[in-house]
Amino acid sequence: MFAVIEFDESCGAGVAVVRNEWLTPRKRECFWPPHKDSSKFQKIIKQGSDITETWQLYSVSRVFYETADYDQAVKKSKIGEVTSNLQWETECTRKGILKRRLYTSTDESENENLL
Repeated sequence: MFAVIEFDESCGAGVAVVRNEWLTPRKRECFWPPHKDSSKFQKIIKQGSDITETWQLYSVSRVFYETADYDQAVKKSKIGEVTSNLQWETECTRKGILKRRLYTSTDESENENLL
């Protein structure tokens, strides 16, 4: 499983795709591998890796999205860089339009009788 997270302001406030195993149980912190090379990092994300002492722990402000599909997580992370609510972007449907009640003259006269 993969998660799209937003790091806390103190950590740079970026959006990233991580493996769920890298998150702490309460999902408030994330372990991050020490690799600077993009290809090595991508390999670790896709294949998984055990957390070691060299990994740093960073604060997470929120988890935007969770999925089993890596490519879907990458798509959501790109949306997350632009918008703050990934769930709303694709999964919420448009709300219906409320119908207005038409008042007739008989309705008005009934209301006057009540006063």
